[in-house]
Amino acid sequence: MKSDGSKKPVISRTRLDPEERREQILGAALEAFHVKGYGQTSVRDLGQAVGMSVAGMYHYFPTKEDILFAIIDNSVDRLVLGLEGARASADSPEDRLRAMLAETVRIVIEHRAEIRILIDNADKLPTERQEQIRRKRAESAAMVRAELERLRAAGRLADHLDLNVITFSINGMANWVYHWYRPEGPMGVGELTDQMSDIFLNGILR
Repeated sequence: MKSDGSKKPVISRTRLDPEERREQILGAALEAFHVKGYGQTSVRDLGQAVGMSVAGMYHYFPTKEDILFAIIDNSVDRLVLGLEGARASADSPEDRLRAMLAETVRIVIEHRAEIRILIDNADKLPTERQEQIRRKRAESAAMVRAELERLRAAGRLADHLDLNVITFSINGMANWVYHWYRPEGPMGVGELTDQMSDIFLNGILR
């Protein structure tokens, strides 16, 4: 039956399941923490962003710290899974290092807000949760170090270089991209990762 126009149309609202609601909250928190800062964002702010009361928010995340931990934990998981996939995609240690560097840079650029929150706010978590994050980040460092050890065993790595220094240097170089790289600039991600790989593996001097 056609409407006679005398009544306002009824808007159908889709009820989100718990996992969808959690993702909605995390999405709002990701934007707020990135733009305003973790310390300047309240649970009330996040509740208003997703149309929930503070009490409703606590049903999904008992504290603001739980929201921060979920964002950081997700970002570290993404990095570890990305490195695992990149490592499996190449055959030689050098190519695996190139692939892992390229994948890390891609993730850092595509998920810049997450990476910034990870780097700037991980120390705001309690010690136990910081340790959980540290263990996961150590997994990614171990994958890089393993390929460096293979290069050293093959006689292709300078003897005087310390493996820990190299490992943390490549991870730091890749992670810090979020701070300065601008996707709208003249250099694409592919060229960026090629140049970073050349700098890391070959140096800058002729």
